[in-house]
Amino acid sequence: MFAQFARSPFLLRLRTCSRASVVVEFALLMPMFLGLLIGILQVGLLYLSQQGLETAAEDAARKVLTGQAQKAGQTAAQFKTSACSALPPFLQCNNLYVDVSTVSSFSSATTSLPTFTYDNSGAVNNSFAWSAGGKGSIVVMRLM
Repeated sequence: MFAQFARSPFLLRLRTCSRASVVVEFALLMPMFLGLLIGILQVGLLYLSQQGLETAAEDAARKVLTGQAQKAGQTAAQFKTSACSALPPFLQCNNLYVDVSTVSSFSSATTSLPTFTYDNSGAVNNSFAWSAGGKGSIVVMRLM
């Protein structure tokens, strides 16, 4: 029975048709190609997001460095809003966390990564500092 099936006209045409091999090769390689393409796009979006956050941090740090934030008497929420204005449109302001603290010396400055804690609903419940300091102060600012 198998020998009779192997000699069927359909299978004979499929074995001799070169277009069939192209279809099979395409079906085997296309998922890998799409996976690679999606991976490249994700890495590009990651670098674009990182650059946008870095630009916003530079802009916000300039306001503290020049004394604009202190002179205006900005609160933490107002400072966050002004930092959000420099974010690119694809980054959301409600996901931005700002930590500004004043230290007494460069050696006592903490620049380590923060540890986020979450409540039962999955929201971040850390309390970040807001102390922009004054003239001659050493200020550490982190945007996350």
